[in-house]
Amino acid sequence: MVPSHPPALAAAALFVAILTWSRPGWGITLLLAVLPLFAHHPATPLAHSLIALTAAVQFGYVLRVWPSATAAWRAIARQPLLLLAALFVAAAFLSLSSLPLSGMWHEYRAALGTGPRVDWPRAVETWMQLGEARREFPVTSALLTLQGFVLALMVWRETKASSAAAVRLSAAITLGLLAFIGLGWLEAFGLVDLQALRGTTMVDVRPGTPQSMAGNPGWFSEYIV
Repeated sequence: MVPSHPPALAAAALFVAILTWSRPGWGITLLLAVLPLFAHHPATPLAHSLIALTAAVQFGYVLRVWPSATAAWRAIARQPLLLLAALFVAAAFLSLSSLPLSGMWHEYRAALGTGPRVDWPRAVETWMQLGEARREFPVTSALLTLQGFVLALMVWRETKASSAAAVRLSAAITLGLLAFIGLGWLEAFGLVDLQALRGTTMVDVRPGTPQSMAGNPGWFSEYIV
């Protein structure tokens, strides 16, 4: 599975970045279609893979549309829903002002033992493994909120430009959801075993209950709703 093999994840990220750069609409379509595969706790390898793949799609998209990107940002002020979403992102980052960010960073570096120079790959990997019970998690949550908003802005831009793109993206979400539900019921009836794909990190399996690729049956239901 991709999360257990960094080279495979790097190859997948490179593929979706190139696809999005060459065919922006299809890169986003692919990402939306596979979203159900990553319905996991944010500190798990599968969730990290989703973050990496989403970042790759966004990187490829920005490279492709950068000359016209400023127009999209100006459009936020004229779209009430986008404006509210942007304000929500701003509120998420402003909420971090209540945290002792400088002290937290020094404590984190000391615990990591990075010395005078920061080993950024290791530091980021360790940080992403921190759960929501840690006081550092609000920083991760704010960054993921920003990433989600940027993805929503990309989807809005594509659907606004073409009704065909809107239909294609809607179909991708629907097909991904149907596959997600179908796999869940197949496993519930004992016809397939998804453990190799789902992983075991922070996963609660309840035999006979559909959960598909989700970390637990509750998340399966929440994703459908």
